[in-house]
Amino acid sequence: MIKNDEILSIKTNCVLCESKDLQLLIRFPKTPIANHLIPAPNKHPESKLYPLDLGICNECEHIQLLTIISSTLLFQNYPYISVTNLEASNRLISLSTELNDIFPEKKEKFVIEIGSNDGFLLKNMKNLGWQVLGIDPAENIAEMALKNGVETIIDFFSEENAIQIFKNYRAADLIVANNVLAHSDSLNDIFRGISLLMHEESMLVMEFSYVADIFEKLLFDTIYHEHTSYHSVTSLVPFLAKNEMEIVRAVRISAHGGSLRLYIKKQGSNLNRDGSVANLVNHEKRIGLNKRENWENFNLRINKKSKEIITLLAKLKSEGNNVVGYGVPAKFATLFHVLGMKPEFFDYLVDDNLLKHGCYGPGTPLLIKSVEELENNKPDFVFLFSWNYREQITDKIFEHNLVSKGTITPLPELLVKFF
Repeated sequence: MIKNDEILSIKTNCVLCESKDLQLLIRFPKTPIANHLIPAPNKHPESKLYPLDLGICNECEHIQLLTIISSTLLFQNYPYISVTNLEASNRLISLSTELNDIFPEKKEKFVIEIGSNDGFLLKNMKNLGWQVLGIDPAENIAEMALKNGVETIIDFFSEENAIQIFKNYRAADLIVANNVLAHSDSLNDIFRGISLLMHEESMLVMEFSYVADIFEKLLFDTIYHEHTSYHSVTSLVPFLAKNEMEIVRAVRISAHGGSLRLYIKKQGSNLNRDGSVANLVNHEKRIGLNKRENWENFNLRINKKSKEIITLLAKLKSEGNNVVGYGVPAKFATLFHVLGMKPEFFDYLVDDNLLKHGCYGPGTPLLIKSVEELENNKPDFVFLFSWNYREQITDKIFEHNLVSKGTITPLPELLVKFF
C-alpha cells in the first residue's frame, strides 16, 4: 500500500487474497468523508474531498476501494448509532431472538460483537441470558454501551486483542459482525483473530451490504470511504477457506436496500450446509459482477440517474417550492456529491439522530436540524436521503402532516409521492 500522507493510502494489493492484480472499475467524483460532520455555529468551512475509486481483484474477484482513508480518522469519533428508528431496532431485536434460538441446549452462552456500537444488540442478548462482550473503536458510542451495562472494549478488533480476549475470557459460542467487516482494510488480521476465538461449534454471523444488490439496484450511494469492501460470496468462499471457515447458509435481507447475512462455521464442524451458497455464486456469475464493461454500464446508469434527479429538483425550485432533505446517513455524501446536487436545491436537512443536529451535511453548508423542525416550518417537499426507510418515513410524514405537497425517493427508482 502506497501512502500519500497520514490520511490517504493507495491500495496495491487485494484486501482478501493479497494479490497485486488490481484493476480500476469506476473513478467517482471526489467526496467528503461520509460521517465527518462539522458543527455549527461557525461559518461552514470548505470540506476536504478525497478520491473514491472502486476496483476489482482479478485473482479472487473481490470488489474494493483502491483509495483508503485512515481508520482512525473515520471511526474514533463516530456519529452513527445502531438504533435511530423503529425498523432498525425491530430488526436487531428479531436477530437477537433468532441467534439465541440457534443455541437452545447450551446453558452458559458467550457472544462477542465486533463493531458493537451502542450495544443495542448485545443488551438484548444479555437479557436472553448470554454473557456479552462488545468491541468498538468509537469512544463516544462505546461509552453509551458501557452506561447501558454492556461490557465493551474500546479498540479496533485485531488478532492481537483477540489473543487478550481469549486469555481474559474464553472462546465465543457466537461472534457477530453486523455491517462492520466491510469497513476494514485489515481483514486477514481480523479473521485470524476471529478464528482464534472460535471453537468447533462456534458460529460467526456477519452482515453487509451485498454487492449484487448494489449492482442490480444501482445502490451506488452505499459506496463511500468507510466501506472498503463490497463483498460477494464468490470472493469470500476461498478467503474463508484460507482461514479454515466455511459458509453454511447465506440469506438475502432487505436492510440498507439489500444486504447479505452469512452464517459461518469452522471447517470440519457440524456444518449442516444448504444450497444457498452455490445459488448465490451462480447468480453472481450470471449477472457478471467480475466484468469491467458491466461496471462501466453501471456508471452510465448513475449518470442517467443524476440527470433525472437534478432536473426534477431544479424544476421544483424554479417553481418556488421549498425542499428539505430527510436523513444524513453515510450514503448522503456519495448521493449528494456523485449526483452533483447543489446546496441551493435544499432549505436544510433533518435527521432523527440527535448526534448530528447542529452540524453541516458533509461537504455542504446545509444545517442538520431535528425532525421536529418540519412541524414548525412545513416544507413543500421532503427528499429522502434515507431512502431505505422510505415507508416508515413517508408514513410518519403524512400521518403528522409534515409536508405540504409530497416526498421524493431517489433510489432504487425515482419516486415522487404527492400528499
